[in-house]
Amino acid sequence: MNTPRLLLAALAAALVGCQSADTTAPAQYVFYVGTSGAKAPGILRCVLDGKTGKISAPTVAAEAKSASYVALSMDAKFLYATAEAAEGAVAAYAVEGDKLRLLNTEASKGKGPTHLAVDTVRRNLVVVNYGSGSTTALPIKADGSLAAASSSIQHVGTGPNTVRQSGPHAHGVYFHPKSGRAYVADLGTDDIFIYKFDTEKGLLVANKPKST
Repeated sequence: MNTPRLLLAALAAALVGCQSADTTAPAQYVFYVGTSGAKAPGILRCVLDGKTGKISAPTVAAEAKSASYVALSMDAKFLYATAEAAEGAVAAYAVEGDKLRLLNTEASKGKGPTHLAVDTVRRNLVVVNYGSGSTTALPIKADGSLAAASSSIQHVGTGPNTVRQSGPHAHGVYFHPKSGRAYVADLGTDDIFIYKFDTEKGLLVANKPKST
């Protein structure tokens, strides 16, 4: 098939302000889908009808390369995505109607960024790099753009499968809603690394114990 590979796991949903006559549910939900591959068009925008459950045909909200994972800010004003660069990068976009306007890109301090998340107080973005096996924090500015990395930690270790686990491959990051700690799954080391996170400084600190 010549169609681009769509990563549905890279979906970020936002509630559109329009309400239906039945106030128990919104009339529409807008969501974004990241894509990757040689013919991938970029970041796609779709609309879900809250009443019928039908999804609109996707439209390109922003042309981008390797936008394989996206994360939407809680106020739905900004969207963040992995991005193609020599050493890996992340991109910040402003949501403007049915389009995304690129604000800036910053280095992810590793190779193959694959997953990202906004912290619980919406001051920082944390991205994990699959290729190099590292975790990086970048402050979010008032205008939604990203500042240069404030903290980056290289994972170390191996796993029992020597073919796939000869080195670290960070694959996902998730914030605890109450403690604010960041949990990073690493395929290469068979660990879930735990980080205390200083939201003021954008500082990652290894927990003790460092993993589960």
